[in-house]
Amino acid sequence: MPHMILTVVLIVICSYLFWLISIRRYRADTEGSVVSGDPVPEEKLYVLHKTENGERILFDGDSYFSWEGEFDEVAETWVWDWHGRMGQGLGFLAKEDALFPDGELFTLRGCKDILLAFLPSDGWPVTDMKLFLREGQTLPTVRADGFSCAEVFRIEGEFEEENYEKIADITDGEQIRSLATLWLEGENYFPPEGDYERYRVRLYSSEIPGLYVNVNVHVNRALQCYSVEKYRFSGDALLSVEEGIRWFG
Repeated sequence: MPHMILTVVLIVICSYLFWLISIRRYRADTEGSVVSGDPVPEEKLYVLHKTENGERILFDGDSYFSWEGEFDEVAETWVWDWHGRMGQGLGFLAKEDALFPDGELFTLRGCKDILLAFLPSDGWPVTDMKLFLREGQTLPTVRADGFSCAEVFRIEGEFEEENYEKIADITDGEQIRSLATLWLEGENYFPPEGDYERYRVRLYSSEIPGLYVNVNVHVNRALQCYSVEKYRFSGDALLSVEEGIRWFG
């Protein structure tokens, strides 16, 4: 029995250290794109309650419900268009009847109407946390003229071990709208085979600034090819060389 208790304690400690390391690494990789806020207060514990449509958290007396994404008939899969920029740390998360916390809870940057849940055991990493909306709230429509600014990151490493190097902040509305239009409506293009650098552009909502969508771009400078992965996995589109250099140098 003592060995079992010791094992459980070690698992809890290791899980907590993993959370802290993941968060610190993410903040370092994104170079200031995340608000660090105050340290997570250990005495705060929020409980995830199961509902018919997902999960619920009570915060400041209001109910927040998990956003379960949308089913895309064309892609034949569930998609989560919007992602959140980490704001203030609120405390730990635990599922109903659980003995130990399963993750941590944050506000969306600059907005308490939307919460972010870091739930690594459910497959939600700190780089892509689960969104919780206040009851009755909806997310903005994804449209080409719905973004106010952008961040550009170079991606190194393989999935789950990726590192993000921020290379640019973009505020030119016409430039952003042009990329968003290509991402949403561009003609299909089949990029030639070769070695491609990987980039990710975050386009931030003009309605709720803490929300963003991801646009993935693959670059082969030798072939002068800037291939944009289209909205909801619907293919690739070709970004002009001039615009590619403007975005990615």
